[in-house]
Amino acid sequence: MAKNLHLSFRTVAYYFSVISKKLDCRSNFSLIQKIIELNSHYDH
Repeated sequence: MAKNLHLSFRTVAYYFSVISKKLDCRSNFSLIQKIIELNSHYDH
């Protein structure tokens, strides 16, 4: 499970790096917050 979660997180990080090029700083910040919330949610 940890492997799958790590892999999916890397995939999200990759897509975030691609998407971030098309968004402004505010959108990036809100997107980062969502990713952190999801990551902390699956952490428990």
